[in-house]
Amino acid sequence: MVIPALLIRMSRRPCLSITSVIVRRQSSDEPTLPRCAETAAPWGHRYRRALVGEAVGDRRANATGPTGDEGSAKQAEVAKHAEEAAVYPAQGEAELDRMLGMAEAKRQVKPIRSTKVNQARAKMGLPVSVTSRHTLLVGPPGCGKTTVARGLTKQLCGLGVLGRPSVIETNKSRLIGKHLGETENSTRELLESSLGGAVIVDEMHNLYDEGYSKGDPYGTAVIETLLPYMVIEMLQPYMENHRDDLVVFGAGYPKAMERMLGANQGLRRRFSTTTVFESYTPDELWQLTCLIAAQDEDIVAPQTEEVLRPMFTRYYNEQSETPAGDVIRGIDWLGNGGFVRNLIEKARDHRNNRLDTEELDALLAADSFGTADEELMHRFRELLPDDFAEGLRLAVAEAERSRDTDALE
Repeated sequence: MVIPALLIRMSRRPCLSITSVIVRRQSSDEPTLPRCAETAAPWGHRYRRALVGEAVGDRRANATGPTGDEGSAKQAEVAKHAEEAAVYPAQGEAELDRMLGMAEAKRQVKPIRSTKVNQARAKMGLPVSVTSRHTLLVGPPGCGKTTVARGLTKQLCGLGVLGRPSVIETNKSRLIGKHLGETENSTRELLESSLGGAVIVDEMHNLYDEGYSKGDPYGTAVIETLLPYMVIEMLQPYMENHRDDLVVFGAGYPKAMERMLGANQGLRRRFSTTTVFESYTPDELWQLTCLIAAQDEDIVAPQTEEVLRPMFTRYYNEQSETPAGDVIRGIDWLGNGGFVRNLIEKARDHRNNRLDTEELDALLAADSFGTADEELMHRFRELLPDDFAEGLRLAVAEAERSRDTDALE
């Protein structure tokens, strides 16, 4: 009989209790199906999905399977999905390799290696340890945490652990509603729409606010809604219906994140991996400037380094401390890599305004440019020190306005 064996397997799943399941015996000519007790909420929807998946899997295993056109179509669909997913591991690894610096963060990214080893052990019939793929990404903003999350998700999708390579970004302000019920519903809706892929919760430490004497009820509501979706590992970790699972990435400052985890041990247990990111150094900021500019075939004038490097060094050396004890550099509140990208965009705007002359109007009025001479091409590609000086001024002013707005909120 399917159900007893199924229940034994399900009882071994982490965080799920067999006592929360009610098994209803239907008439002898009807299939026996597991049903989750409504009182088992919030685990009910996870149990229902997992139990039905197990039952369907057992039933398929005992059946002869689809035949004819139906079987061919199913095989073609599976083959197409496998072909599409086969490129994801390489794509994910390439995204991580393209990241400038962050050597320590790259070294700490381990879930893919352990997943591949566990897959091999499962095929050999060896025990597979219960692990979690949910990962904390700790460090300042603009250092590539989202890039790492996307790269890892693609790799997990390529290995068949997740059904799709999508990563949905969110934060506390997007999840909080006018009342607790609305907060729980908005959080649940986002998580349901993310199943099969990943979610990254930016500034996750904000879900824990010490300003409330009895805890932050809204942040707690988000966490309590999130926990049931953070399955640690299925008994059969590489089965088909594992694709309905979710990988959660939590991003934020290290000490603030530690305070949040200290207030909720259930959340702490679900994060087995922590990847640490550091602020970009002045050398890395300069390298990143040249790299981003080159992506659009722009040329950074040699004298530009004399304008940018002193400012990069100044902002890197400036330090302040948060109430949680995290050290924040000046370049952190500017945004690290995001700040450099914004700086370059504004430098390009200044360059484009500089080139908007009668000569440009004449070029645009011509039927064709023909073969533009090398000097003209260089002028339209080069970013001068003055362009970067103005871009730097505007980017810093924009970051300061954004910080002041956040402080008011």
